[in-house]
Amino acid sequence: MSLFPSADQAFADTRAAADLETVTVTATRTERSLDEVSQSVSIVTRDEIQRRQPIDVLEILENLPGVSSASNGGLAGQLVIRGFSTQGFRAPLFVDGDRFRGRNTIEYTLFNPGQIERIELVRGPASSLYGTDALGGIVNIITRRAQGELDGPFRWSENSLDIDYATVNNLRGGRLQLGGAGGGVDLLLGLNYREAGDYNSPAGDIPNSGFEAPAMDLRLGYTPVEGHRFELSARYSDIERERAGGQFAAPGAANGPGVPQRKMTDRSNEEEYYRLGYFAEELFGGTVRDAEATLYQRELSTHVNVIPDANNPATFVDVFVVGPKVTGGHFKGLGVLGSGLSLTVGGDWYLEDRDGTLRSVRGGPRNQRDPDTEQLSLGVFALAEWLARDNLRLSASLRYDRIDTELDTRFITDPETRDLFEGAGDTFNDPVTGSVGAVWDMSESTILFANVGTSFRAPSVTELAAVGTGTGAVFRLPNADIEPERGLNYELGLRLRQPRWRADVVAFYNDLEDLIDRDVPVVYQGEPAVQIQNIGEAEVYGLELNGTMFLTDSLSLAGNATYTRGTDTGSDTPLAQIMPWNGNVTLLWAAANGRTFLEGNLQWALDQDRIDPAQERESEEYAVFNMSAGYSLDRFFTSLERVELRASIYNLLDERYRLPTTPANIAFPESPSNPLIEPGRNLRLSLNIGF
Repeated sequence: MSLFPSADQAFADTRAAADLETVTVTATRTERSLDEVSQSVSIVTRDEIQRRQPIDVLEILENLPGVSSASNGGLAGQLVIRGFSTQGFRAPLFVDGDRFRGRNTIEYTLFNPGQIERIELVRGPASSLYGTDALGGIVNIITRRAQGELDGPFRWSENSLDIDYATVNNLRGGRLQLGGAGGGVDLLLGLNYREAGDYNSPAGDIPNSGFEAPAMDLRLGYTPVEGHRFELSARYSDIERERAGGQFAAPGAANGPGVPQRKMTDRSNEEEYYRLGYFAEELFGGTVRDAEATLYQRELSTHVNVIPDANNPATFVDVFVVGPKVTGGHFKGLGVLGSGLSLTVGGDWYLEDRDGTLRSVRGGPRNQRDPDTEQLSLGVFALAEWLARDNLRLSASLRYDRIDTELDTRFITDPETRDLFEGAGDTFNDPVTGSVGAVWDMSESTILFANVGTSFRAPSVTELAAVGTGTGAVFRLPNADIEPERGLNYELGLRLRQPRWRADVVAFYNDLEDLIDRDVPVVYQGEPAVQIQNIGEAEVYGLELNGTMFLTDSLSLAGNATYTRGTDTGSDTPLAQIMPWNGNVTLLWAAANGRTFLEGNLQWALDQDRIDPAQERESEEYAVFNMSAGYSLDRFFTSLERVELRASIYNLLDERYRLPTTPANIAFPESPSNPLIEPGRNLRLSLNIGF
C-alpha cells in the first residue's frame, strides 16, 4: 500500500510491469511498497516456500543476500545476518510483529514451514523501531491464516494434507490443515509432525543428528464489520532434537577413535503460545490508519542431555531450562498529517520471568545453578515520513527503551559466590536510538536510497546471571556492570527497475562499540576463570548484489552475491562467523497456474581464509546444485480440489562442504562434526492434497 498514491502514479506502470513485490510490513512497522523503504528488505513468499520444500526456517532464508546459517544438526540452528548471529542476541526474531523472546538457541526449531505464510527480513540495524538486539537485522515470520469470503456463509475452503519424505535422513511427516471462512469468521487449524534419523553426508552418516517435531497451530479471526478484526492465535510444540555439532555441541559425536565425542540432545523443547490481537484499517474517522494492538504469552521449557564424551556414556549431565514465561505485546497506528507528512507511533513490551536453570549430574538430584531472573522491557517509538517532493521521501525515527533486570540470589548458599552478585546488584538500561533515511526516485527506473541508524543490544538475563561451572570445569564470574553494545550503521543502495528485469546494489558500514565477549579469561581465587565483559570496538561492512531477469512470461533468472568483512578493531583480528564472497543463482520455469514448475539453483561460496585462528579454521570453496519440480495432478483426481506432487534434489552432486559460519571447537581435531559437515544428496518428495 502506498502512503501517497497520487505522488507515485508517474512510476506505477513501470514498477507493475516488472512484477515487483508490492508490500512489506516489517521495515517501517506499517504496510509499504518495498521501493518506498530506505532499508534493505527481502520477502520470501508462500509460493517460494512450497516450491523448495525446506526443512526449517533457515532453509527458507538461505537464498537471500547477506544471510547464512550455523548448522548444529538435522533441524535448524542459528541464523547469521550481515555477520551477526542469533546465538549472540544480535538478530532478533519476531512472529506476526511480536518479539519472540526467551530462547535464542532453540527459537528456529519450533516452526514448521507449513505454518508460515511468508517471511520478511530487514538487513541492517533496526533498533529505532524494534528495540534491543537488532544490530544485524530482524526476521519477522508471518504465520498463515485462512483466506476466503467473510460475507457469505461459512465454507471450508483451505483443507489440505501434505505428506513429506526425504532420503538423506529417512524423514517422514506432513501437515493436516483445516481452514475456512464465512459469517465474519476465519479459522485455520494445523497439525504437524516430522521425524528423521541421522543424516547421511559424503563423509558417511552423521551420528546424533535426528529429530522428532510434533506441533499444532491455530489462528481464529472475527470481523464484525469491514476493516476491524479480532484475532486469537495459539501454537504448541514439543521438539526433540539431536545436536550433531556446531554451537555448544562441538566437537560433536563424529570425532575419530580416542578423541572425545560430545553428544548433546534436546530431549524436549516445548513451547506454549497464545496471542490476542485487534486490527483496524481506520480509526477516528480515518485520522489513524493501520492500527493494531496485541497481547501474548509464551512459555518455554527445555531438557538438554549432555554426554561430554560418548566413549564414557555413564558420565552425563541433564540441564533443565525452566521457562522463561514471557508476556508481551505491541501497539501502533499511523496518522496522515497532511502536506505529504505521516507519523507512525507505537510501542512494545515484554516481561521475561525465568527460573534458575537446574542441573543434574549422572541422574542425581536437580540443583539450581544460576539465579531466578526477571527482565522488563518497555519501548516507545515514532516514525515520521515526509514526501518532500513528488520523487523524494524522507524519514526519521526515534525510540526510547528501558530495560530492567532483577536477579534473585537467595538460592546461593556459598556466601562468597552470593557476594559476587550482591555486589553487582540489579541493572537497568535506557538507551535512545534513531535513524534518518531517504528514497529518491531519480527516474522512472532508478531509485536511490540511503539511511543512517543507531542500534543497541542490552545484556541478556543469561549473560547477567551466568555463574558457576555449568557443564564444564571453568568457573564463570557474574558481571552485572556490562554496558549495552552499540552500533552506528550507514547504508547506501541503488534499485534499478525495468519491465523485464530489476536489480539492487547495496553497500553498508556498521561501526560497533562495547562488544560483549562471553569468555574473557580472568583469575578467581587464584584459579583460571572466565567472565562476560565489554571488550572494545569492531566494524562490519560489505556489498550486496541482487537481481532478477524475466526471460519470458514463464521463465526467470535470479541471483545474488554478498561480500562481508568484519574486524575487531581493538585487536585488529577478523570477527568470527563471517561469510566469504557467496551467493546463488536460480533459473525458474513456471506454468501459468504456478503449480507446475521446474527450478534449478546453485549455491556457492569462495574460500574463507580470513579468520582468527584462535577461534576458527579455514574453509574451502563450494558449489552446490539443487533442483525442484512440481506437477499438478488435478486431471487424475477430479473429485479433489487440488493434488500436486513436488520433488527436490538437494546437493545433486553430493558435494562435501561446510558452511563457514558453523562454529567448531579448534581444541579438537577436524572431523565430520567439527565443524559440522552438511548433508549429502537428498531427494525430497511431497504430495499436497486439497479437499
